[in-house]
Amino acid sequence: MRPTQLFSRNQEADEVNQREMAALKAPPVSFAARDRTEVATTVPVDKQLDAERRLLGADFWRDCQAAATITLKVCACVDGGCVGATAVARTA
Repeated sequence: MRPTQLFSRNQEADEVNQREMAALKAPPVSFAARDRTEVATTVPVDKQLDAERRLLGADFWRDCQAAATITLKVCACVDGGCVGATAVARTA
């Protein structure tokens, strides 16, 4: 098991992940994300649409948002564990 690496931007993490994935011989399997944005219920109803637009347009959101799809391979390490053949088959 390798130590966890932390990055301040998704682009940096993506570069390392792509190098690591390219070294694995298993075929890739892709999964679509199911993200959504929710404005706090404390925001008045008449201001929620504007708040959501500002959130989605913010640099932070664009730079730190998770990918729309994730691609894994058998033996890819995720959150400290490794993806095995049965895990990929069950979630595919």
